[in-house]
This record gives sequence, C-alpha cells and structure tokens, in this order.
Amino acid sequence: MSQRRSALLPGIITGLPVMLAGAALYGALIGLTQYEIGLATIGLGALTGLGVTPTRASRTTGPLLPLLPPLAALLGLTGAALGQVAGTALLLMDHAGQQGLPMTYATAAAEIVTGFNALIGESPESILYWAASAITACTVAIRRTTGTASRHARTHATATAATHPRIAQSVTAPNSPSTPTT
Repeated sequence: MSQRRSALLPGIITGLPVMLAGAALYGALIGLTQYEIGLATIGLGALTGLGVTPTRASRTTGPLLPLLPPLAALLGLTGAALGQVAGTALLLMDHAGQQGLPMTYATAAAEIVTGFNALIGESPESILYWAASAITACTVAIRRTTGTASRHARTHATATAATHPRIAQSVTAPNSPSTPTT
C-alpha cells in the first residue's frame, strides 16, 4: 500500500524563499529605476508559482494538493507588496540622503510600513500590480498541479489495469463480447 504524501509543506518550504528573493529583486528594481514596473510583478508571480510547486511536490498527491494554487496566490500577493515596501524604502533612504539626513534601511522600512495607507493612496495602481502577481502565481501553480493530477490518474489507471485483468478488460474494451450489454 502506498503512502500519500502532502504537497503543502514542500510548497511552503520552497515557495517562501523564492517569494522573498523575488520581492528583493522587485524592490531593487523599484529602487534603481524609481518606477513601479507592473510586468516585474507578473514575473514575481510566475517565479512564486514555480517555487510553490517544485518538481518533487508536483509528483505528490493527496488532499492538500489543491491548496497549492491559493498558497501561490497568497505568496505572490505578499511578495509584490513586500517588494514595493522594499523599493519605496530604498527611495526614501535616497531622498533622505539627498537632504543630508542619514537614514538606515530599517528606519526607512518602518516609516513605509507606518504610512502604508498613504503609500497606497499615492499609487492605487499598486493593488493591480499585486493582483497581477497573485493571479499569475495561482495560474502557474494550477497548470503545474493539474498536469500532475492528470499524469497521476493515467499512471494509476495503467497500474490498476495491469494488476487486475477484469478491470483491464473493462477499461480497454467496454463493449466487448465477454461483458454483457443491457
């Protein structure tokens, strides 16, 4: 009897560092260009979706496999928001430095988090970027887990047919003369 493994824990273990790395890259991009680039959040979402559904987790089955796409969406949204906070903190540090006021990254990030509502008020399109990241992450995870489920179903049907001749006969030839028809 085979033991079913959950895909949720490997998805969290691999998805979280990928999301944090993507958020750092998005924050650095904002800090360098001084613009929020929406396509970068789509890339962040794709990376997060791939990170949540690693190869080994994609091969597992079980009741928690359908939780990977929502997990990917949550991490994609969080990564885009963290990236924006990180990038805005870099911009605030640069602005404070130009004014002759030294500011550490921790202080700048704390200021951004404290004034998060004002940050959203200044650029409401950020919510659309976050949603794009979440939707992309969820879509990538759905495509990877759906492909896994269909591969697993084909493998399971082949294995069952190989071990049970009656099932194999009904699977391969449902209207054969050996099976009665009504």
